Amino acid sequence: MSVDQLRRWRRARLLPANEKTWGGPGSTSRIPATAAVIAKALAAEARQGRSIQETALRVFTSHLHVPLGHGGIASSLAWWITHRDDGPARRIEQAYEGAATEEEGIEAALAIAKRTVRRRRPLPGKVGAPDATHRQFMDAYARMLLGNVLGATIMGSDHRMAMFEVWAAYLQQHSSSDIQNTPSYTPDELESMGHELVVSFDLAGAVDDKPLPLKRRREEDLALVQNISPTTLFWTRDSLALLDRAANILAVGADVVPDDQTVTAVDEIVESDDDAHVSASFVLSLIARPQWLQGRQRDLWVKTLYRLLDGCRDNNLPGGQADLRVAMRVLEPVMLALPELVERIYHSWPADRLEDRDDPTDLDTEIAELKMLIQSTYREGSLSR
Repeated sequence: MSVDQLRRWRRARLLPANEKTWGGPGSTSRIPATAAVIAKALAAEARQGRSIQETALRVFTSHLHVPLGHGGIASSLAWWITHRDDGPARRIEQAYEGAATEEEGIEAALAIAKRTVRRRRPLPGKVGAPDATHRQFMDAYARMLLGNVLGATIMGSDHRMAMFEVWAAYLQQHSSSDIQNTPSYTPDELESMGHELVVSFDLAGAVDDKPLPLKRRREEDLALVQNISPTTLFWTRDSLALLDRAANILAVGADVVPDDQTVTAVDEIVESDDDAHVSASFVLSLIARPQWLQGRQRDLWVKTLYRLLDGCRDNNLPGGQADLRVAMRVLEPVMLALPELVERIYHSWPADRLEDRDDPTDLDTEIAELKMLIQSTYREGSLSR
């Protein structure tokens, strides 16, 4: 950590200004106590060639106890939104918009998408010469990438069918042990389901007018960041972090202490048809990212930021299928009981699996972090709009 770094972080509004006190003939300047905590976290994430903004966002998404300033985070978020599509997505946009006709634009954009997919090799587990199934998957993946950038109005059913083909091919390449709770479908069933989804998604995409989807999303997200309050921003981050930990704890609890009252309370929420309970069930099952999944993801900070922006919108979550605040209100009794559930899981751990149990010191750290997130999520007035 150098003096120049400290100056750059302060100019980026990531470090608090020195505190001045007046007395006698002049004033004295003192570095705030929080500055050392922030500087230490920034130094831990800083890398050669990594921008200040990315460093700040990595701290913001993973060092939850660090009191970063809202101004620095908001400007870093705006930087990320502006540049997150740099690369293949931006080149696809430019190729399409720079062509003389729509047909030529799609052809040029598809060529970029195919080159991108060949470099990424998105289907794991395939080695050697690609077979027909793998080539079909790669072609569908390229069309899906193209549709994600250009949108349903331009790509139509081809985009939605490509999405389903990618999903179907992925399932066919993996055994049930690789993906938990994955149902098995015959090829005819997959094709039928795919066509049904194409029809429903095309109806939803009928209002997908220009500008192109990614460009429009950038504009919407930049407007969101400009207007978002610090309270909403930090509350959403901490609520999502608490959800992630809850999903992991509840999954272990269902295995070790399936009859525990906190575990069964979640089962009752999942089985309920009440709208608020449906929101809570959706959030727990589809929005939360358990630790085992996080460990398999690259650039987790980027995925966290996408979830964060979705959680800060008026309708909160993708497709308006759930309201984050409503869900967290329903889940409050469960969340408040998590620290005690962690201890009950620890003491009820099967004797033949003790090598998999957390170390007691890790347990104390986990419980302390849980309590911090619970306090942040459920402080007075935090669940109101």
